[in-house]
Amino acid sequence: MVDASKERSVVAVVCLALIGSMAGATLAGMLAQLAHVVPFVPVALATVLGGGVACVVGRRRLAARLPDELDGWFARRKIAHLVWMFAAVCAVVNTARISIFAMDPTRSWASAFPPVPESAKHQCLPAYVRAGELAAWGRADIWRQDRFQQGEATDLTGLPAYLGDPYEYPPPFAMLPRAAVAMTHDYQLIRDAWFGLSAVGFLAIFVALALWVRGRAGATAVLLLPVVALSTPFVFTLQFGQAHALILGAAVLGMIQLARDRTLSGAMLLAFATVTKLFPGFLLVFLAVRRRWRDLAYTLAALAALVALSALVLGPATLGAFVTEQLPRIASGEAFAFTEQNFDNLSLYGIAFKLNALGVDAGRPLAANLAWVWTVIVLALTIVAARKPGDRTRDAILWLAILCLATLRSPYAPLYTSLGTLWLFSIATTPRGWNRGLVAFGWLLLMGFPPMGGPAINALLSVPGQLVTLIVPLVALRSRSVAG
Repeated sequence: MVDASKERSVVAVVCLALIGSMAGATLAGMLAQLAHVVPFVPVALATVLGGGVACVVGRRRLAARLPDELDGWFARRKIAHLVWMFAAVCAVVNTARISIFAMDPTRSWASAFPPVPESAKHQCLPAYVRAGELAAWGRADIWRQDRFQQGEATDLTGLPAYLGDPYEYPPPFAMLPRAAVAMTHDYQLIRDAWFGLSAVGFLAIFVALALWVRGRAGATAVLLLPVVALSTPFVFTLQFGQAHALILGAAVLGMIQLARDRTLSGAMLLAFATVTKLFPGFLLVFLAVRRRWRDLAYTLAALAALVALSALVLGPATLGAFVTEQLPRIASGEAFAFTEQNFDNLSLYGIAFKLNALGVDAGRPLAANLAWVWTVIVLALTIVAARKPGDRTRDAILWLAILCLATLRSPYAPLYTSLGTLWLFSIATTPRGWNRGLVAFGWLLLMGFPPMGGPAINALLSVPGQLVTLIVPLVALRSRSVAG
């Protein structure tokens, strides 16, 4: 194997250090939990060991596959090189920090944002696990909000402290937590495994897309990976145990596999993403417009298989409850009533409640209308954009732009959903000249903000980030790069 350039070797080391450290932390955390020992020391050591092992084992192979456009980059951009090295070190340290907190929640100093300790107490994963437990008990309506309150009976150790948010996803996704609670009643053990799957899965798919795209876009993407790993959307997604990173990654990997003519695996991944969060279903429209009928047929068959399997595992009554009870709650806005005062909502639906905070008489009817109008707009944009053939870079940009816009159709799209926008930035931006400043400014706006005042102030502070999540994918649909 021919030795790769210094640039490709260093970039490969950073990518593998990020992935390996989180994989090592996950393994150590699970073993510590099983052995009933304090996880801090073994997890801290495993982050270093995992990153080191990954670099030793995979550096040469990954460096050889990285885009040639990286060669000579350090020499050509000496100041940018120093900034990148600093960001890379910070990213590795930051991912190690959030790994420690995920494995040992008593270390609040390692949480995503220690100055707001309340953020360290919130998690999304408990809703999934609770839904799996309710399914195991034979409860059909696993979406009833009163079953997710603290004080409700549960067989899972460590779960009660985090109960609060209800389960909001379709039945097929509940099969994962249903399987998890069948294997263990230790919530922390489930959290450890889910963290590793989400963190390692997303980062690996991020690199996989850059390798598939190659060229200048692929080189830019891997160079910006540390910046994405440093972002608050990424670390909060992992801290909350939110499914968004994994589902976003599954949808993108599914499209890569379909593009490689690996139809079965691609269809299963895209179907899994679609039955979990629904918004990846807009990529089915992309396939239809491109007349990729075989890919579409396999994906629809995979969707049907997952729904049928969920009926078998969870019981047909659960599917019935979703159609007759939960879907009407979603349509009316009742299912997401608990989010209406969360002004970090980036979705079009959330605009109505920001207007409320600013003294404008608005509410769920306006919110629902905005969501449906946006659905029609995204559908039209998807059809128009998919009709134009393009190379790998163009297709990757379209996939991510469609996913970003479709995400905003949800009644609730908080800070972590802008992870897709950051990914789009990395693959679609040519960071040269004034573009670097534009990218940096957009990145800062997507970092969110802590609560700083009353509802009106917080609603106004959320608007710049919301505009970025709208403008970036809209521009990306029209050109090969976001900023150039």
